[in-house]
Amino acid sequence: MTIGSTPVRELPAVVRRALADVVKGEEVMVRPLRRVTVVGEILKPGVLFLDPASALRDAVASAGAFTQVADGRRITLVRQGIARTIGDWQVAAAASEPIASGDVLAVPREGWLRRNILNVSSSLLVVVTSIVALSR
Repeated sequence: MTIGSTPVRELPAVVRRALADVVKGEEVMVRPLRRVTVVGEILKPGVLFLDPASALRDAVASAGAFTQVADGRRITLVRQGIARTIGDWQVAAAASEPIASGDVLAVPREGWLRRNILNVSSSLLVVVTSIVALSR
């Protein structure tokens, strides 16, 4: 039995027919799922199995919250080997597009300078203040 070219909505009927000889008198429930991998700065990275109607934001939500160092403003979607960065992904139209089996979602780490801007600016201010004080 080949199901590679069978449309998703027809899969349950195809699988039920194939199982009719094996499972007699029992009702068989078939629910197609999409396999999506979420990696990077997310609390529960890994492979998820989601409903075909799920969108990108559903996949990210299923993988849990972002870590403290995550850049929550953008994600990278890898579909069929092609990487695409989606900025402002939570409100972008791309966030509501359906996921596809094999999609990989990568949540990047926020840049070091962006995470430490307060420390860097405070240190610079101390250095400048010290130089001004020593020059008097």
